[in-house]
Amino acid sequence: MKKVFGILAVAAMMSIVACGPSAAEQKAMEEKLKKEADSIADALTKQMSAPEVKADTTKKAAADTTKR
Repeated sequence: MKKVFGILAVAAMMSIVACGPSAAEQKAMEEKLKKEADSIADALTKQMSAPEVKADTTKKAAADTTKR
């Protein structure tokens, strides 16, 4: 009897693993990933087109604290 339950348990696990997402779930995941990729691309484009700002304040701040 234990063998039968073992075989059934293995078969149940295999059937759960074998079932992937449905077509609707796959389409929803693809759309979500596309939106994320587009937003990342937009952010990178904005970053690249923004004027470069020189922010070298770390050396000034370190120099100011040593003078005191």
